[in-house]
Amino acid sequence: MTTRSTGFRASSLTCTWMRGESLGTWLNGKWLRRDGQAEGQGLAFCQYLGKDSVFKRLRHGTVGVIDGRSQHQYVLDLETHKGSLRPLKEAHIWNLDRTAENPALAEDLRAAIYSRFPDLVQETT
Repeated sequence: MTTRSTGFRASSLTCTWMRGESLGTWLNGKWLRRDGQAEGQGLAFCQYLGKDSVFKRLRHGTVGVIDGRSQHQYVLDLETHKGSLRPLKEAHIWNLDRTAENPALAEDLRAAIYSRFPDLVQETT
């Protein structure tokens, strides 16, 4: 079996390697630059935008942020503008929302999403 220079196996199209920094150390706020200095804010963002048009502003799907320092995940539904806060150890429970237990953290993480993605449509009141 030969391996192409792209890093994929020719027969199965599975990735055999990937370049990048470890997400685990970055989330813990211990990401190191090549010169050995600590860097990073301990936040990682993710998006699921399956039904959106490339010609319009994002309105469907979810955007999330994982905070490595507080060990929480916040997921924002772009259609309903409802967010859910979950401890990372319970992130696999998709309908869990612990926002009422820590509203300040939920608001901070929501603000981090809008800061990182300023073109997202925000709820209007």
